[in-house]
Amino acid sequence: MRAFAFVALAACWTDPPAVEPPRVPLHPASPLVAEIRAHPLALTMATLHDFVIGYVVTNQSSSTVATGFFQSSLMINGEPSMQWGSAVGNGAVDPEWEALAPQHAITGEYTFGEHLFFKPGDYTLVLVVGSASSRPLRVHVAP
Repeated sequence: MRAFAFVALAACWTDPPAVEPPRVPLHPASPLVAEIRAHPLALTMATLHDFVIGYVVTNQSSSTVATGFFQSSLMINGEPSMQWGSAVGNGAVDPEWEALAPQHAITGEYTFGEHLFFKPGDYTLVLVVGSASSRPLRVHVAP
């Protein structure tokens, strides 16, 4: 008789309906678009001085945005470049870089390959400005 009661109770038991937590994006969409450009993408240790790296940061929103560009990072193989931080953190400041108008962009470039690549190899570069990240850019440095 006990076995029958257990089976009857088990058949009546139902789990409460599953409640899904609200979905929150891991990284909210950024009003900024970061782009990195460089040339040449194939170098030798002797031609590092020819490497030019540039950026374009565009405000794609309809309102003025604080870019935080001076706190941007250039990630090289997943590690932040100290040289990038020194380069963007020094010098004259264009006010638009701090408060970027809607649909405007800031651009610039640096020539300092010998300060970014210290040995031959393959490097992946990503520019991070606030919550915006550029597409990866690959650079090959031969001996």
